[in-house]
Amino acid sequence: MIRVRRKIYRPIPIDEEIKFYRKRFIVSKTDINGRILFVNKNFCELSGYSEEELIGAPHSIIRTPICLEPYSF
Repeated sequence: MIRVRRKIYRPIPIDEEIKFYRKRFIVSKTDINGRILFVNKNFCELSGYSEEELIGAPHSIIRTPICLEPYSF
């Protein structure tokens, strides 16, 4: 199996709350290793990535800068 590394262009994080309608769901599915298997259109719009960029990527790709700080939760 040959692995091809693809360059992913990360969206610029904004420090702004995004309002969602109650019936607008963001959905993603991962395998047991945290690799993304499925995302819906709303997930792509919110994250700023295309479906092609997300499928196969680690779910941690969508973390915000605050999530990367130690003890941020």
